[in-house]
Amino acid sequence: MRKSLLVSFIGKAGKEEGGYKKTCYKFEDGFTYESSFFTVVMHAYLRKKENVKPDLLIVGTTGSTWSELFGLSESEEVFKVAQDLEKGFSNEKLKQMEKSLSESLGVSVKLLAIKDNPPQVLEICEEVLKVLSEVDYEEIFYAFLRFEHFDDLQKPKNFKIRTFYGFLEYTNKDGTKPAYELTQISQLLDTASALSLLMTTGDFRVYYEQMGKGDLAKEVYYRKLEELLKFHPSESQCYLHKKVNPLLCELRAEYLDESMVNRAKFFADKGQYLKAIVLLYEAFLVLICRKQNRHDCNKYNTREELRNTLRQRDKKFEFLSHLRNTIVHGSQPKGKYSGKIQRILCSEEEFRKVFKEYLDYYRQLKEEVIQ
Repeated sequence: MRKSLLVSFIGKAGKEEGGYKKTCYKFEDGFTYESSFFTVVMHAYLRKKENVKPDLLIVGTTGSTWSELFGLSESEEVFKVAQDLEKGFSNEKLKQMEKSLSESLGVSVKLLAIKDNPPQVLEICEEVLKVLSEVDYEEIFYAFLRFEHFDDLQKPKNFKIRTFYGFLEYTNKDGTKPAYELTQISQLLDTASALSLLMTTGDFRVYYEQMGKGDLAKEVYYRKLEELLKFHPSESQCYLHKKVNPLLCELRAEYLDESMVNRAKFFADKGQYLKAIVLLYEAFLVLICRKQNRHDCNKYNTREELRNTLRQRDKKFEFLSHLRNTIVHGSQPKGKYSGKIQRILCSEEEFRKVFKEYLDYYRQLKEEVIQ
């Protein structure tokens, strides 16, 4: 059985004669279940229809009707704790409910009560991320009753997310309330996460994999991005995609060394000078290889030959090589350049200066190739 987590919110249940007001929800596959809370409904659906026993992370306030969580279990112990919670909230009682549910269901249960007003969104996000960091979940289910809850979603990496919505505002002809899996919302969340990765790292492969163009993106990763620039997504994804083409235009280049330089500039603009310097160093090797019209630049021996020759003949490249090695190996600067390298490592302004200096030097050597 796959390891999964159900994340949900619990509020205040409305009362009616004889107890709390219950709602019968009907899923698209015909499954129906009645409860005061959509959390209980989703839990029943996952166990009976999806064959999943999810861990639970349930977020509410000190004023939520926590006692109704007894609907998750048939345990007498859970029911007793629920009766005690009904008399008045306390963190001790909530912890006991958490413990009783965990033992009864045979899964990890986390109940988080935040202050009634205002909602502590940061606290919620921190708790969700803490739970996710402790266990390698394959799937996460989000259960919501109001669309504004989507603002609280944080897409963790390497998880499959499925979002369900209890449509309390609408009634089916048979009197049940619809419960939908919002597949488009989940897809948009995945796309938004991939776009964030693209904007942060310049790696567009995950984004285009979401768009169905993963093989093409891998094929043209370092150059020849024109085919990706021609791509037009569906209408629902256009508002995200409009940020992509301008970035691809910045990364586009005819030759591999030019592509590396463009990526180096991308990282430098974000203050990530360690990555920028390493990429710029690699661009110099590829440029010289191109200048000599060689086609074996990807071979280790060729690169070592070029590197050693350049270090001996070109003092500027010799220094860049020392700086690159210090960055890659994380070692203390040694030798005749140790003082200068140490000053650079301690100052973003110095990094900015040396990057600009070697960017200009690359352009100078590049012009010599063209002539």
